[in-house]
Amino acid sequence: MIIETKIKDLLNQEKGANFSMIQAGLEKVKTIDDLKLLYKNANVKNIDQFIALYQEQESNANFFIKNNSEFYSKYSKEERHMLVTEEIDAQLNQLGTVLKADCQTKFATASRRCMRNYAMSMTVAVVGGAISFGAGAVLAGAAATAVMIACNADAEADYHTCMHG
Repeated sequence: MIIETKIKDLLNQEKGANFSMIQAGLEKVKTIDDLKLLYKNANVKNIDQFIALYQEQESNANFFIKNNSEFYSKYSKEERHMLVTEEIDAQLNQLGTVLKADCQTKFATASRRCMRNYAMSMTVAVVGGAISFGAGAVLAGAAATAVMIACNADAEADYHTCMHG
């Protein structure tokens, strides 16, 4: 969850980025250079940091696969998905704090769910063997980040609606 948290922190710094442009353009991205160009056109400032974090995710995934062959032979795809989801939820629950205000509690829960879904989308792709490494893994990271952006925007909109009726 460390890399995912770093990505979320970087996203919070991207106040001028056009995330709608990123979401609309991701389907056309085929290479890392395409992704860099899309991010540049969408006014993303931390392009190289995002790419480096996606590549770090890929490296961690490769390490996990290489060192956990029994995980793939012992469990079905559905069981692996369930185990990974439980672990991600456990890690996110450790990150959470008890909040008193109802709207803020709901927002914190929604935000943790966005992070969980982001982590799951990356991990499940690796656990299920759905991504090829290299540019494919980086692009999967970018796509998962776009989904997390949309999820966080929804959580923020729900929070503002809750606060202001």
